[in-house]
Amino acid sequence: MESRRVVAQLTERLDRLEYGSGANPDTCHLSGTHRGFHLVHHSGIVYGIRQSLGEVDLTDGGEALQQRYSPMDFMVGETVGDIRARVDVLELFQGIQGGLLKKQQVLQNEMHREFQALRKEILGNEQTSQAGLLAGQQTVECMRSEAKALQENTLERGREFEAKLAALNREISSTGVRLAEELQQTRAVEHSHSRRWERLGRSWPIRVLL
Repeated sequence: MESRRVVAQLTERLDRLEYGSGANPDTCHLSGTHRGFHLVHHSGIVYGIRQSLGEVDLTDGGEALQQRYSPMDFMVGETVGDIRARVDVLELFQGIQGGLLKKQQVLQNEMHREFQALRKEILGNEQTSQAGLLAGQQTVECMRSEAKALQENTLERGREFEAKLAALNREISSTGVRLAEELQQTRAVEHSHSRRWERLGRSWPIRVLL
């Protein structure tokens, strides 16, 4: 009976430390914010909720809410540290992805300008070629050769740009896979630490009694 009383007292103290004085772990409790996410305790679970979602009813349960909201906006974990680490990885991934997408956009714009310039040059040469028909067939053939060379150059540049875009897409894909693996490793470490604290918490009342 005495050991149960001690365990109950220690549990109550831990709840006060985690949720604040007078707070109930079965009710919603805002622990703080991190990079645009609310960190909320509810029924022994920690939720990371993007602030732009507004008020979210957590009584539906984590599984139902995860199906309702994007993993980019809603996270479920065991500790505040777990949610913070996952938010950090998410923000890192979005930053890298944004940089790669910006590079892709710059490359596409450059490719568009190149094509426009080559097209204008081809049209100009064709017009010159038509105007020079009266000067002789030899001049016309020369202009056609130049136009053909420009067209081949355009195709070659197009292939080069497509290769660069493909390389960027592969880089974006590999970055997503690598960050997903880092997120999984982070969650595994957080889970391991959570279990160690749980074992220490269980052995603590016994040491107090001894």
